[in-house]
Amino acid sequence: MYRVPDSHLKVLTLFATAGAAESVAGKMPYKGTPPPNWTKTIFVPGLPPIASQINDLNKQISDLQDTRNLLQQQLEDRAAYRKLLYEKGKIQLEPIVLRALDDLELGTSTRRRPPGSAGEAPKV
Repeated sequence: MYRVPDSHLKVLTLFATAGAAESVAGKMPYKGTPPPNWTKTIFVPGLPPIASQINDLNKQISDLQDTRNLLQQQLEDRAAYRKLLYEKGKIQLEPIVLRALDDLELGTSTRRRPPGSAGEAPKV
């Protein structure tokens, strides 16, 4: 009968109790053999409901991200009004002033209106 030397027994015990190579200073953990492609066609009870729950969560996450993006845009649009406090000149200040007036429904526009049209006093 063959006897395993104590030095080998310590290593075997270490691998058996600590999850094989994962315990060796975290270097090169054993991941196992990659599954062949044909295993995806094998039905495993309980997998479809889990996959369905994951799909539902992914949909919820997508909806929440869309909502977040919309709110982020609204936040940035509203925060732009701070420019009214510090911007100067036609190029920087005028667009935010026009936007603020439009939001107040005062009917401003950057395009020219013909004389006597709505929003402009007729010439006397």
